[in-house]
Amino acid sequence: MTEYAEKRNAFEIELYQGITYRNYLNALTHSQQTNLSDKLYEKLVGLKLTKSNIATMQKSLEAQFEDLQKMKNMFIMAGN
Repeated sequence: MTEYAEKRNAFEIELYQGITYRNYLNALTHSQQTNLSDKLYEKLVGLKLTKSNIATMQKSLEAQFEDLQKMKNMFIMAGN
């Protein structure tokens, strides 16, 4: 997405109403650093998670992955 925005000088263009490419990319970066970091993984490994907790986390990751795949497909269809 960054490459797409760079090629088109689109960082200040709205991707969604009220959300620019820059805002969206910043949010993705923050989410990755907060929710998918090695530090968080190390913290979770030490917890005694129930199957229910793990299932909920897995569903969340699957939903995030699906959203990223949709976004990727959107950029592919737009011609990179």
